Amino acid sequence: MSADRRADPPVPRPDARRECALSLALLAGAATLGAALIWISTPGGVGTSPDSWNYFAAARNLLAGEGFTRYTGDPFVLWPPLFPTLIAALIGLADLAGRDLHLLDALRVANALTVAATVIAAGLLLRRFLRSALVAALATLAVALGYPLVYVAAFAWSEPLFILLSLLALIALDGHLAAPRTRTLLAAATLAGLASVQRYTGAILIVIGALALCVPLRRRLRDAAIFAGVAALPLALWLAHNQARAGTLTGERAPSTRTLHANVRAVYDLTVTWLTPQQFGIGYQAAGLIVGGALALGLALLIARERRGALRRLAGLRALPLILFAALYAAFVVVSAARVQFDPIDERLLAPLYVPVIGLAFAVLDRLVGWLQARGGRVPAYALVALAALWLFYPADRLRDNIPTLRDISKASQTTYETWRESPLVRAVRAEPPSGRLLTNAPLHLLVHSGLANDPAPATLDGWATLVEDAAGERLTLVWFEPIARCDWSRRHCIETDYTVETLAGQWKLTPVVIAADGGMYRLGVGPGGQPGE
Repeated sequence: MSADRRADPPVPRPDARRECALSLALLAGAATLGAALIWISTPGGVGTSPDSWNYFAAARNLLAGEGFTRYTGDPFVLWPPLFPTLIAALIGLADLAGRDLHLLDALRVANALTVAATVIAAGLLLRRFLRSALVAALATLAVALGYPLVYVAAFAWSEPLFILLSLLALIALDGHLAAPRTRTLLAAATLAGLASVQRYTGAILIVIGALALCVPLRRRLRDAAIFAGVAALPLALWLAHNQARAGTLTGERAPSTRTLHANVRAVYDLTVTWLTPQQFGIGYQAAGLIVGGALALGLALLIARERRGALRRLAGLRALPLILFAALYAAFVVVSAARVQFDPIDERLLAPLYVPVIGLAFAVLDRLVGWLQARGGRVPAYALVALAALWLFYPADRLRDNIPTLRDISKASQTTYETWRESPLVRAVRAEPPSGRLLTNAPLHLLVHSGLANDPAPATLDGWATLVEDAAGERLTLVWFEPIARCDWSRRHCIETDYTVETLAGQWKLTPVVIAADGGMYRLGVGPGGQPGE
């Protein structure tokens, strides 16, 4: 053979091929399990909450040419824009296809696929720093069985996609750290930027990427600057939009009534319940806090003593981005919940922490297994893995306890959604959309189910007098639902008035356009000076 002949490429060993095929099969099985759990939990489509309806309304207003606007007419600034934009895209595609989209069913499919992709992304990420393929498979299965992921995906919330985008950003970042390339750097930055306009907490990914790229301070400072600039651009544009339109970056929020200590305790207690049953008691949880504090103190002392050497070893940790995500996300939740008032710290708020917590817990197991095997303790090592496999019954048991509740919520949300969607009056308005300014006593539901931008009807007759005077010469249409009591839990999204439609007809000329079983559509003619007119 001549010396300049290239060597034949290595042929993969049969064992390696078999191991790869088995890993892919396990990953596909875990992803299918995750999607199936969402499907089982949402027989009536995804559940809804006030946040969900605000996403729906913003999507409809976006399609109606009103921009990012809430159903009240206020700017949509309390939430980032990506999720309502995607909902608007779903509705728009359905309209182009000539189909009437059922949002709860469409998001049920979308969330099931998102969770399947999340399980795959988590499996790929965890496999990068877990040395044992068996431990990595158990960790991936633990992710698929995670109640926090199932819980948030059972609702029309922004968390499922946020979690997926975060994991994909961490995977791309890990790829760039292992083999620096411009395309992986830009991919990581783009994914981090998308996560930040899915949920505001995604801004921590910009910090995480910059830190991971410049620790230790070496040649990656340029990469860190590029990453931060590209990743921050979408959020910066959105915040500039909010400031210009509403005079605020993220909306006005009430001061928090919760203390920093209470928030730390809430985050700690909830994350511990992901790993251990509550029956173990406070003493067991306190032991975990002591161990965690000791590890943090030891790391701080190591860095203080060795400085650059410690930072270099820290930067070499494959799990560093995941560790940073867990630490910064938890810190963000604790501090922000102590400054402004929002929902209590619960499974929903902490769900993005689930994969990092599971990953880091299994990383500890992975290192223990490797340490035992290196010292000839194969039996204790396999015993640890067996205990981890038995532990999986715990998250499975949590799902068994909670899925019936999620199913009930799904059915209740479907009832509310379809009550309005199938309303005879809503159908009539969809069939004959009125021209001119539209007023209604159910602005949210009319917008979501007809796609017509509207204004809330005044709550009082004095409000009507002012409106009519200001609307002199303008054509007004009133869509009046009766009884309004069917707003049930979302009553605050309907207008409770001190008058009836008959009272209005006695003061201004109301011309019936449509009379349905649950209300009517009326044209209100307003002449010069607010006098009755055609």
